[in-house]
Amino acid sequence: MLSDLRYTVFRFGWARLASVAESDVIEIASWLGRPVPRRGIGSVLDAVRPRPVGQARPNTMSAHYGLGAFPFHTEAAYSRVPPRFVLLYLANEDSSRRPTLLHDIRLLAVDHEQRVLMTREVWVVKSGRLPFLTSILSSDTVAGQEIVRFDRHCMIPAAPFSGAAAVVLNSLFE
Repeated sequence: MLSDLRYTVFRFGWARLASVAESDVIEIASWLGRPVPRRGIGSVLDAVRPRPVGQARPNTMSAHYGLGAFPFHTEAAYSRVPPRFVLLYLANEDSSRRPTLLHDIRLLAVDHEQRVLMTREVWVVKSGRLPFLTSILSSDTVAGQEIVRFDRHCMIPAAPFSGAAAVVLNSLFE
């Protein structure tokens, strides 16, 4: 099963499994690479629960949007090297009726001009640690892999009147 899963994930970028035990999640993650804790600390398993605005931890999506829809973003955009894969595991199927929308960036209709803009426009990532500069689309962070990084809550355009790359990216999901 795990070799088929690994093949599917590396070929298509995602896979959906039904009836996976929590004890299998770490094993599956290990087959895909080295599991890393979110924000570099704690357990590699992290319970993510949307909360009302008043009950949410600061600087989380729930702190901004509560139980409403979250805007398009990539997970771990605050990391200098974002993860290639993110495993989502619904611990209790009865506990969530909230949809999670996933997009395969490779299937988006991005023309050459848009790709150049998303590659060249410079953004500042404020991650709680030292801020760093990046672009929305890059291929030099992880050798041979194209990386999409975007989260308006930890990224801002480096130039005052920039942000066109974000407009392009958002328009692709409308």
